[in-house]
Amino acid sequence: MARHLSMVFMNAAPDRDEAFNKWSEQHVDEVVSNIPLVVSGQRYRLSPLQREGTRPGQWEYLTLLAIDTDDLSGVRAAVTALEGGGPLTPDDGTVAGGHATWVYTALGDRQLESEAAKSAKPQLGSGKHVFVALTNATTGREEDFLRWYDAHIPEVLEGFAGLVTGRFFRSSDAQPKGMSPTWRYLALYDLLTDEVSEYLRLEKTSHTPTEDHGALDHEYAVWIYSELGPTRPAGGED
Repeated sequence: MARHLSMVFMNAAPDRDEAFNKWSEQHVDEVVSNIPLVVSGQRYRLSPLQREGTRPGQWEYLTLLAIDTDDLSGVRAAVTALEGGGPLTPDDGTVAGGHATWVYTALGDRQLESEAAKSAKPQLGSGKHVFVALTNATTGREEDFLRWYDAHIPEVLEGFAGLVTGRFFRSSDAQPKGMSPTWRYLALYDLLTDEVSEYLRLEKTSHTPTEDHGALDHEYAVWIYSELGPTRPAGGED
């Protein structure tokens, strides 16, 4: 069964941050409780600290919904049915315009840092974050890009303190109505650190992974989001 990830990017409406967060927590619980095959949900907030020179994050909040299915159309139908009068609480104007929901499908399994790397790398604490890397291949270089990424994620996990797991995704053909991802590929890493500033400091001196030799379109986005509350499971393994 395929693993998919629904990335829901949002901002709170002006002066509605508290109400937005209250609604969002409830919304995630309702989604994982009522939509079949959604196995977990997790909320995050954009870290105030990001890589120098990176593209600014335009959304403050991110919800990740893990979905296990070989037929995403069934999930979409369930969402539509619930929105048409089911138990999903309306946001009551707490969500600002311009939100985005993008669905990605995993290419391969989640990878873990090796025991040797875990012993060799500095341990930065237990604070939970995700490092989001959204990318495209250079036109005509997709095969080279994919070969490069096959090596890139293991190299990152072996050489970058704080990054402990990584998984690679491609945008799904089945997207929510009106949504189209800006980036075709997603690399998602679990980042453990008590201080994002310390991760960013060490990142500058980490081992440089294999060069992409022009296969990576450099109009990419890399953002760090910090966990808000516990994961909401729905009877599946994350």
